[in-house]
Amino acid sequence: MPIPYGFKPSLFVKNILNARLVSELIDHHSCRWKEEIIRNVFPVHEAEIICSIPFCDSWPEDQVIWHYSKNGCFSVKSAYWMIMDLLQH
Repeated sequence: MPIPYGFKPSLFVKNILNARLVSELIDHHSCRWKEEIIRNVFPVHEAEIICSIPFCDSWPEDQVIWHYSKNGCFSVKSAYWMIMDLLQH
């Protein structure tokens, strides 16, 4: 389950020496997470969430998405509703 509002870890990471980018947490030869690094860097519950994210068989090209809309596209309307939601919390 992603963490709301930016999909960022909720707690500050313990040790980021070997993990500045997501790609550094992936063993690209075996298409698996580098679980030892993840478990040393993130709190237990976040490490479990990260390690449970499956990999697909192919590596699609990255794309930018706006996760505050259903279709992933930015709109002024979706930005308005995101700000309204933030103001209520």
